[in-house]
Amino acid sequence: MQKQILLLFLILTLNVYSQSFPNPAGLSTGQGSIGSLDPIWLVSPWFSSSPPNPIGLAYSPALINNNCAPGAWVNPTTLPVPINNGNWITGNDANCANNTADGYRYFRLTLDLPADCNGNNIAINGNYILYLSGYVDNSITDVFVNGTSLGISGGNYSAGSQLNVTLPGPWITGINFVDVQVFNIPNGSANPYGLLFVANSSASAMADTDGDGISDINDLCPCEVGYAVNGCPPPITPNTQICQGESTSIGVSSSGTFLWNTGETTSSILVAPLNTTLYSCIITYSNNIQENLSTTVTVLQSYTATESQIICEGESYLFGNNQYNQSGNYTVINQTVNGCDSISNLQLVVNPIYSDVFFQSICQGETLNFEGINYSIGGLYENILISSQGCDSIRILNLSVLDTSFSIQNITECTSYFWNGQLYSQSGQYTFVTLNQFGCDSIAIIDLVILNPIITNSTIVACESYNWNGQTY
Repeated sequence: MQKQILLLFLILTLNVYSQSFPNPAGLSTGQGSIGSLDPIWLVSPWFSSSPPNPIGLAYSPALINNNCAPGAWVNPTTLPVPINNGNWITGNDANCANNTADGYRYFRLTLDLPADCNGNNIAINGNYILYLSGYVDNSITDVFVNGTSLGISGGNYSAGSQLNVTLPGPWITGINFVDVQVFNIPNGSANPYGLLFVANSSASAMADTDGDGISDINDLCPCEVGYAVNGCPPPITPNTQICQGESTSIGVSSSGTFLWNTGETTSSILVAPLNTTLYSCIITYSNNIQENLSTTVTVLQSYTATESQIICEGESYLFGNNQYNQSGNYTVINQTVNGCDSISNLQLVVNPIYSDVFFQSICQGETLNFEGINYSIGGLYENILISSQGCDSIRILNLSVLDTSFSIQNITECTSYFWNGQLYSQSGQYTFVTLNQFGCDSIAIIDLVILNPIITNSTIVACESYNWNGQTY
């Protein structure tokens, strides 16, 4: 079964000759709400036998958890000040109240320590001392500083059974690890596990390393002379970031006279740097002590990009989640990951599509050559070319085929026939070609039959008179 251990410790620092280290009260276990992850304390995996050295192991945030053994574990709220400045922590991988197997796990505190304070090297044993006081379920079996075993053990979970630990080192410049090894013995039945370390931020220590009149235990900057109530130099606020083209006000909340590296002498100044710039201010207090403060105003880059695009009429261009189909200049303003403007400009040109229609007519039986192709049937014909601007140039032929007129007649005449200005006296087929109202051929054909007269001579002898074809002779 997965196991967890819960820890509560009191933390006190004395002879503090550096201060990249937080206020001791902030190092207590369980600095947060119950059920959340501890912001600074970590926990290792569970080991069923004696675990390896803590350096190099994987760690994850511990769980702030006062609910594993109500009535058995000491209640942090019932402890006297300053021992009540914390909560129990456990592992975050299983319900600590269901633990049924023996085992170990580490709880880790990480410290960031500078090289020295007023010439006192952090690596010298005793120049920096960390005091821990707290409770555990079941017991602490060892404490390590940067992987070195200090052979410290003991402690329990009931009121009055806390373990007090003094850690003089060995410390190194930069990141340091304090690993508390906890052993849990459920004795065959379910048994919770955990750790509680609480910081004592009101312990007395009159050492004043930097000589600013504020004791180290109450001085958040014991290596640096400061006349703020916390022993630190008054900061220039805010230590800010701005976007290109913006301005910000920076200042010092303190009494005295001021001289900025810009030449200004007020407690606050308005700055609008073009690039990241360091600003400093010399404060002279009423006792003629001076402090040189500085802050950096970081100028975050704003981005401007311009693109030019050409499209054809009837097309659109996607820019900033919008479709554009008309010539013009368009701007989209977004935010960078730093919150500054990212400006994108679009210069869009929409070139026209050219369309020409050619109306042509031909007579039936003729052909017309258009763009290299012969056409003889009426209709619309389209030829798409590419203009010099890269868009379509559409040329359309509207072709009409006009009718040719045609007629044929059968004509029978005696002797001769006059037709279209011509006298015909012989039978035959004759053609006359002219133009109709459309300008096309009008063809007229006649099949002509010429009948010749039949002459007969008869000699008639009659008395007195003769009637012939209705006529009396």
